[in-house]
Parts: sequence; structure tokens; C-alpha cells
Amino acid sequence: MAELMKITGLKKRYDNNSGITDIRMNISKGTIHGFLGLNGSGKTTTMKIIMGLLRKDGGMIEYDGREYDPANVNDRANIGFSPDLPFYPPYLTGEELVAVYGHMRGLTKSESKKAAQDLLKMVELYDHRNKKVGKYSRGMLARVGIAVSLIGDPGMIILDEPTSGLDPAATSTVRNLLGKLRKDGKTVLLSSHLLGEVQNMCQNITIIHAGSTIMEGSMNDLIEKFSNDQRYVAEFSKISPTIVSEIRKVEGINKVQVIDTEGRPMKLTFYANSDIRENVAMIAVKNGSMMISCTPEGQSLEELFLKLVGNRDDKLP
Repeated sequence: MAELMKITGLKKRYDNNSGITDIRMNISKGTIHGFLGLNGSGKTTTMKIIMGLLRKDGGMIEYDGREYDPANVNDRANIGFSPDLPFYPPYLTGEELVAVYGHMRGLTKSESKKAAQDLLKMVELYDHRNKKVGKYSRGMLARVGIAVSLIGDPGMIILDEPTSGLDPAATSTVRNLLGKLRKDGKTVLLSSHLLGEVQNMCQNITIIHAGSTIMEGSMNDLIEKFSNDQRYVAEFSKISPTIVSEIRKVEGINKVQVIDTEGRPMKLTFYANSDIRENVAMIAVKNGSMMISCTPEGQSLEELFLKLVGNRDDKLP
């Protein structure tokens, strides 16, 4: 897949010696690219540099094969942005808000109004176009933020925590919207702490820590590469402390956890570096139980993320 944005050796230092030292990222066209890191790792600094809100101290950003200069209005027009918890004038209606940003993008009054109406339809807010933004719910604000980022039809948009604080229904609406944007050829850089949502939506990810990129690549490839043990979920007719104890002693098994089902321990999860389901079934039978099922499950992005950064004690910028 063709590359749209390439970032190499991006640097920014603050007076307190914090900042970023080596951000590298390759974003492919027509993908949703996850941008992950602990609080203070440098995500916001990186996004602000891309948008021209901060000046970089080193490194290079390329867009569509050419050097990208965020100070250049034409270059910056290629990228839209919706920040985390944006503050919009509460007295403006949804249509007025998006139209104002259209005017700031250089559209005429009539062009701005038409763009606002079209984009509000896209994000399913057209019926609320005359409602004051101050009355919008958190989910509506997330969607109007996406509409604002799409003003001027940029090839790429950057979304910072678009599903943070949303209920499941609103989260699903935003997820479906981003999927539609991808199908329409848009490229999305998505920064989020909701790793389950990132795993559901993103094809590629970049993980940064302490101001540097520590991992990048295809979501599925990275999870498979760094997940040495297979996760299993096993269900039994009953579970006793003896069964759990004996399973823990099986060679190759680790991280055994009992799951209570309606107050009764009926399931457990464990990780193993080989297929040991037959051994587990024999332990159950020996102790007067029966293994009803034992299903291997895919590894999660959260497990990969914690494996990479969870135990690091580097001082964060």
C-alpha cells in the first residue's frame, strides 16, 4: 500500500529537557493508523508539530513523497485535525460552527454553508444542525469535530481521542463513521487510549515511549510476532482449587486466572507455549470434573502494549 506520510527522526525539546527525540512513523494511504503511547510519551507534541502548532527541532516530515512544511498553507490544507475535548463557542449552531471553519479554510460563504451541510449529513448530525453546540452531547461533539477536520476535503485527518468518554452506542457510531471514511479513501491517524477500539479499527500502529518510537507495523503482524504464548479460555463442569493448582503446574502454562460465572467458578484463562488442552482435560477428569470447552483466543493489543511499555521505568518527557 502506498505511503502517504513519512516521519523520520522528529525532535522537539522543551526548556525542562522534556519533549520528543526520535519519532518515526509511516502512514499508508487509505488506512486508519493507530498512534499509541502512555501519557507524556510525546503523542500530543508530535501531532502539534504536524499541524504547525509547534516547531520541530529536527527530523523530517514527508507527505505524498514530498517534504511537508506545516507553515505552508497549501501543505497544511492536506491535513485536518480534531483535538481531544475541543472547545467550541457554545453559542454557535452546528452548521454555523462548521461553516466558520470552512471560511477559515478559505471557502466562500456559500461554499462554507454547503460544506457544513454536507459534512453534518455525513456525520449524522444534519437534524441537529440548528442546535447550539453548547447543547451537544459528548458523542455529538466528537462527530462535529470529525466534520470540522474534513473541511476542505483533506487527504488525511488526525483525531485525538475521538471516542474518549463516549457510551457504547456513540462509540459504535464513531467507529462506523471512521470505517466509512477509510472506504472513501481517507487516511486517518488515530490517537487513543482505548486499545480495544484501536484494535478493532486500525490496520497499522505506531507505539511510542519516552519521546521515541519503539514499535511500528501491521496490527496483526505485531501482535503475532510479540505474543509468544497462546491464550486459552477453558470452561469446566466445575472447578476446584485442586484443579487450578494442578493446571498451574503443567509445563508451559502460565498466568492462570479463574473467572467467576454468576458467583460460581466455571471458567479459567491461561497462557501456554504449546497445545496442552489434552493435559488440562485429563486433570479435570481425574478430579471429578469435565472440560466442556477450551478455546484458543487471539492476543490483544492491550497485552502487546503492556508488554512493550508497561514495565518500562524510563523517565517520560
